[in-house]
This record gives sequence, C-alpha cells and structure tokens, in this order.
Amino acid sequence: MPPEPVVTDAAQDILPDVTSAVATHFPAALQYGDLAALGLASWTPAGIVRWSLEIINTTTGMPWFWTIVAGSLFWRAALFPISVKSLQNSARLLPIQGKVKKAQDEMGLARVSGDKLAMQRAALKIRKIYKDANVSMAATALVPFIQIPVTLGMFFGIKKMCELPVVQLAHSGFSLLPDLTVADPYMALPILLCAAVNAQIQVGAAEMDLTSRPEMGHIMNGLRLLSVAGVFVMSTFPSGLMVSLLTTSLATTLQSWALQRPQIRAYLNIPTVPREARGKLPSPKETVRYIISYYRNKIAEAKAQQQQQRGRR
Repeated sequence: MPPEPVVTDAAQDILPDVTSAVATHFPAALQYGDLAALGLASWTPAGIVRWSLEIINTTTGMPWFWTIVAGSLFWRAALFPISVKSLQNSARLLPIQGKVKKAQDEMGLARVSGDKLAMQRAALKIRKIYKDANVSMAATALVPFIQIPVTLGMFFGIKKMCELPVVQLAHSGFSLLPDLTVADPYMALPILLCAAVNAQIQVGAAEMDLTSRPEMGHIMNGLRLLSVAGVFVMSTFPSGLMVSLLTTSLATTLQSWALQRPQIRAYLNIPTVPREARGKLPSPKETVRYIISYYRNKIAEAKAQQQQQRGRR
C-alpha cells in the first residue's frame, strides 16, 4: 500500500490562506433583498424584472447564466395568453382585410366629399364586418401596451444589472461565458441573435397581412438588413443582456412555429388562415424595386402638385 501523505507544518500554515483566498475570490450568493438595497428593485417594469430574477436565483440556487435564461422564458410564458389572443384576432382579420379596406376607402371618399351620412354608413359597415368575424379591435390595440413594457423592462433591467455590476454576474456558472458583465469577445452571441431574429421574422411572416399591406413585407426585409448591421452594435452589449435577448428570440420563434400547427390552433381556438391569405416575405430584389418605385411615384406626385399650383397662379 502507498504511504500516507505527510502534511508538513508549512503546508498546514498555507492551507488556511489558500482557502481564504478562494472564498474571497467568489462573492457571496445573492440574498433576497440585495437588489433592493442596491436600488435595483422597484415597481417600474425594469425593477419588477430584476426582482423576478432575484426570486428565481435565491429560491432555486441556479447559476446566473441559467437564472437569466429561466427569467427570460418566464416572461415569455407570462405574455403567452396575450399572444394567443392577438393571434386569434389577426387570424380572423386576415380573410376579411379586402372587405375592410373597401369600406375604409368608401369612408375616405366620403370624408373628402364632406358627406357625413356616407361616413356614418361606412363606419357602421366596418363595425359590422368586425363583429361578424368576431374580431375585437380593442383587444388588438391593447396588446402593445402590455408587451412593450415587458420587453423594455427585460432589456433595461438586465442591462443595468450587468453594467452596475451585480458582482455575482461576473461568475455565471457557465464555462463558455464565465463573466456576464462583459461583452462576448468572440461575437458569437450577436451573430447567433442576428440569425435568430431573421428566423423569427421568417416564421412570423405567415401571420402577417401582406396581401392588402404589401409594404409590411418590405419593412420586414428592412428589419432583417438592420439586424445584420446591428451585429456590430450588439457586440458592445454585456453577455448577460445578449443571453436574455437570444433566449427570448428563440422562444418567440418556437412559439410562432408551434402556433401555426393545425392541432395546436384547434386546441386554442385559433382559426386556420387560408393558404392564399398567408403572408410571404418578398425577395430582397423585390424590396429594392418597391423602394425605387415608391420614390419615383413620390417625385411624380410632387411635380404634379407643383404644376397644379403654377396653373392656379
């Protein structure tokens, strides 16, 4: 048998120092109330988001990398009923967009001519179209007022935690991203987020009304281009914030894909959108042609107005 190791007096003197150094190198685990003491917990959207992350971390003991992932998924799940309600409305709205646009054009003509009775008839016609299709425009208008505060709260809440920083975030518990308070030195997270955002737009386009509003497809293409340019901007963001953004984008894409499955739509009472009414993003070449045509039309309209003004003089 090998001889037992002998611990010398010198080693015994060094061990407490080593243990103390390791203990002081890693900060103490976050305790409930610490973020409030730092002024980070409040009743603002960002403060509530930070408070939720504190609860997740202190109750589960998860490393901060996974705490941010779990918190991002939690808030995505909290918005799920709102997303379903919005999708129910948009799915019912897509097939009737032609009727709605026709009635809106009638209202516009009546407004120009000053025919108040015709305006009232057109307004009642639009209201009846919505009612017959069981579309709630009030609920549709309410959705952004709920989603936007949560989205901004996640962004600014986690961004401030990383920038302060909350010292525990410098020890993420994930070897590939050991420090969540600094930017990703390899730019992997910005590139992954760019790919995720493009996939999110591609998948979500099926629920857009691109038939009566073709400009929306070109706007989406513009956002895709901006996401590529945004890689360099996002490369300066703290890794913790990028982990949250990437998690949210992937979860949103998966949710959009799942909610397009017929079985899930039937279970959640979401009408199936006819194939001919489903949106399809235009190609980049079509977007360039649209932009050129748009500006040419605007220039032609401006010249026509100038000629009319000269003729009146």
